Amino acid sequence: MENRDVFMRLDGFELLVNDMPKMIRFYRDVLGFEIKESEQTSNVYLVKYGTLFLLYGRKDFEKSERRKNENGIHSNNKRKYR
Repeated sequence: MENRDVFMRLDGFELLVNDMPKMIRFYRDVLGFEIKESEQTSNVYLVKYGTLFLLYGRKDFEKSERRKNENGIHSNNKRKYR
């Protein structure tokens, strides 16, 4: 059997944030991410090394989940977001 190095590439992920302006400043100014759309939206897309990061406002996420549950659309995801 041939021994090979295996690399995985993460295409993107979502982060729930409480303080959007603070998180934008951190990812942009400290970590060097490029913002892909207006900072004035409830969701902010950032990119670095070809990986997409979505900063999503926690309150917006919670409202969205409540609406889904009120409309009978239940998520299979049982994680608690704190």
